[in-house]
Amino acid sequence: MKSASVQKRYDLRILLLAVPAVALALAVRLWHDYGAGRAMSVSQIEQRGRAHPEDEEAQLDWGNALHAQHRDAEAEAALKTAAQLAPADPRPLNALAMLAMAHQQPVQALAYFHASLQLDPESADIWRSAGLLLQQQRDTGSAMEAFEQATRLDPKDAVSWRELGGLEHARNAPARGIEDLQRAVALAPDDLVAQDMLGDYALADGKLDLAGQAFSRALALRPSDPDALVGSARVTLQTDASPAGLSRAGKQIAQALAARPSAKAYLARGQWNLAERRYPAAVADLKVALRKDPGQTTAHSFLSRAYAGLGQAQMARSEAGAYTAASDAARRQNGSEPPRGPGR
Repeated sequence: MKSASVQKRYDLRILLLAVPAVALALAVRLWHDYGAGRAMSVSQIEQRGRAHPEDEEAQLDWGNALHAQHRDAEAEAALKTAAQLAPADPRPLNALAMLAMAHQQPVQALAYFHASLQLDPESADIWRSAGLLLQQQRDTGSAMEAFEQATRLDPKDAVSWRELGGLEHARNAPARGIEDLQRAVALAPDDLVAQDMLGDYALADGKLDLAGQAFSRALALRPSDPDALVGSARVTLQTDASPAGLSRAGKQIAQALAARPSAKAYLARGQWNLAERRYPAAVADLKVALRKDPGQTTAHSFLSRAYAGLGQAQMARSEAGAYTAASDAARRQNGSEPPRGPGR
């Protein structure tokens, strides 16, 4: 059973990385759209903006230049003027949304993106940006619709495929989520977050070969990545119980714990200690994993086996019951995987 904590961890990691990155990418796109090709200096742009208060392009260029100089109050005024001068042009709204994102105002940014998409519904960039903000607001249904629209408009949008895969997997559509993540890593094989996500989700769904490939790629990108180290070790624990395999897994887990003593790392060490028949150590690690993250429900299954190894039958039954209850609750919460619609 996949842990709900997996999706929560990636939600946070994705939003910390992706929202600023998309804002930067959108800023570059807007700078190009708003006249960087004119090769004007900042002072010339400002002079032009002051001299032509009724010229939308002049106000757009000026607002963008002001934002680049962190003069954001003035930038907002210039961009709002541009929006008033050309109400049918989505570009000022996109620039205002970018400004709101820079100031961590997701609700305001979403309002601007919504208005922009009413004018130009064919922009994959804006659908993707809106999807990330909707995800930040925990509106997963609307976020999925935004990412789906982005991928329809731009099938090579690796970020939207990655986000869509994560959301679909969290909504108990594992096959669909993994398929979308495979598209994401095929388009952007150097995306460490996508490789880690694919590895974790494939591991949770018992696709060990796929998980191993994703974690190997992640470690090639960053050998010290704690998520990939733990994931690779867990794949090894299920595929290679030889002394060499256990030794390799143990070293990877130790390296991950030294870098980031996460619940997932303690879970992996508990599983490793269980494989080594170090039952008291396994119990201790698995309890730490659950204390750090009660969503690591797989720990209950491993604890049941560890207590059985210690001859504590009552504790083993108790942990087995806890695992079954958590599994049933997750299935009731998520429901069954909906059928894939046409065109996906």
